[in-house]
Amino acid sequence: GEHALRNGKAQARGAAGDDAVASCHVELVHVLSFRSRDAVWSDEWKQIEDASRIIVQVSRRKSLPNITFADVTLDDFERLVTIRIAAMRASIEAVGRFDPDRARERLRKSFFPEFTQIIIADSQSIGFYTLRPVEDGLHLDHFYIHPDWQSQGIGSHVLRFLLTKADAEQVAVHLGALRDSPSNRFYQRHGFTVTGEDEWDVYYVRNPVGRL
Repeated sequence: GEHALRNGKAQARGAAGDDAVASCHVELVHVLSFRSRDAVWSDEWKQIEDASRIIVQVSRRKSLPNITFADVTLDDFERLVTIRIAAMRASIEAVGRFDPDRARERLRKSFFPEFTQIIIADSQSIGFYTLRPVEDGLHLDHFYIHPDWQSQGIGSHVLRFLLTKADAEQVAVHLGALRDSPSNRFYQRHGFTVTGEDEWDVYYVRNPVGRL
């Protein structure tokens, strides 16, 4: 078992990098810990097979795709609506408020092409953000990644890029997130703190790094 674990970690490191190895190691320990020390060889072999499947899953993870940005015009509205509805559908359905027409209207009321950029991954439009100047800093009106491209580190990569720009200008970034949405944990992990709440949304601010 120990030999298989060492070999598995080496294979994963070559295929997916140290972060993947750390994750893989935890999952391997999780698999092996369910077995008794007195497990017969057949059980131990089953453990190795299970661990191997985890190694394969780790090795198949994709690296971060090439991310670029493109300017937005009024003609892009329908494309952005489609992305917004797809990205928010699960969270809105969870609170019983999914309504495509309402989602379209809310975007129309806060659609600022001059402050919006389409997020492109490997030549595909996979999301967009709107970062708009306001009196007390910047407001992230919209930030969506299509579900097919989520959980790949793209959202964190783009948000870090935006926060770096805000830090360079020494301005705060404000935003609102749907209550109980996974996006709340995402923004908190990136240094946003709660400033207020209402029936449906939680409001956040992230002050610039370096401010005294």
